[in-house]
Amino acid sequence: MVKMPFLLSVILVTWNDTEDLINCLKNLEKQTFNNFEVIIVENGSREENLQLLKNFLRNFQPKNDYKLRIFYTGVDDGYTGGNNYGVKKARGEYILIINPDTMVKPNDIELLINKLKSLEKELKTDKILLNPRLCTADGKHEFSRGLVNFLGFGLIDTCKTEACVESDFVSGGCFIMKRKHFKELKGFDASYFMYQDDLEFALRARLEGFHILVENKIYVLHNKTLKDYQLTPFKYYYIERNRIRTVLRYTHSKKLHFFILLLFEPILLAHALVSGFLKCRFKIYKYLIQNFSNLIKPKRKFSLKRKIKFLRYEMDGVADFFGNKRNSGMVKLLNIYSKLLYYIYLKRLKKFKAI
Repeated sequence: MVKMPFLLSVILVTWNDTEDLINCLKNLEKQTFNNFEVIIVENGSREENLQLLKNFLRNFQPKNDYKLRIFYTGVDDGYTGGNNYGVKKARGEYILIINPDTMVKPNDIELLINKLKSLEKELKTDKILLNPRLCTADGKHEFSRGLVNFLGFGLIDTCKTEACVESDFVSGGCFIMKRKHFKELKGFDASYFMYQDDLEFALRARLEGFHILVENKIYVLHNKTLKDYQLTPFKYYYIERNRIRTVLRYTHSKKLHFFILLLFEPILLAHALVSGFLKCRFKIYKYLIQNFSNLIKPKRKFSLKRKIKFLRYEMDGVADFFGNKRNSGMVKLLNIYSKLLYYIYLKRLKKFKAI
């Protein structure tokens, strides 16, 4: 067995967020664990950001002597392409994919490594994706313990627990796994560019028998508040386009699911109209029409020959998407309509003997 030069490779993809990246690098040098390398993928940032980073790195020597390598791609390949590139350059047995705007405490990486190794023994497999508990800096919003409903909308399991629990998908903001398995899964789907890519990756991993887990005792802070996550046309397009793609790719009955998505579409169209995203909505329609035949065909055959059962209808997770509080009248109405569609969908699935 060939010994890896490092136990862990930390992958950081940066695009015009150099100040966050510098703070992250400073946090990493405080880690109690030091058998790791850091790989920075510079995704074609503006010149002023590039110069700021080069000036910092010229005099930066990590106190815990972690190995630092940087790759300038010169193009913006998104979160997906950047991380795939970083993993190709990695040399560690494990990889930690982490956003530059996260804040890791001095023992977080050591705790994650130890927990993952413990889980490998407990579950008798190393096919594991592990999230820490990932929260905004103000503690008001969480990104881990992700669930997904039958329309592809994500929601967070808000139960108060310190246990390590199963999750529908990982948060791409910070997760750890074996490098060889990331390669076996062929990494992130680069065509997603960003948003919903972590959901698609985790669903694909689940179909290959992976465990998706969140260790709630380990807190990692995302250095943002809810104001930083307000929708822009760019975000709206990729979030919604990729949500629909993901559901159609992994559902039991693609044609039935597409019909159900159509029944929910008037609400989303109305929201796009009043929120200024109507142009984005029609751009999504254009994409779906042009790629419809590929969307309803299976992408690949999975070794376990099964599909994901999207058996939740709750719409609480779209509160932020619609700009409402989770207990607002709008979200309650969405829950009622979603529940109605869900039972129509579930009844039809049973008729087709898909579950």
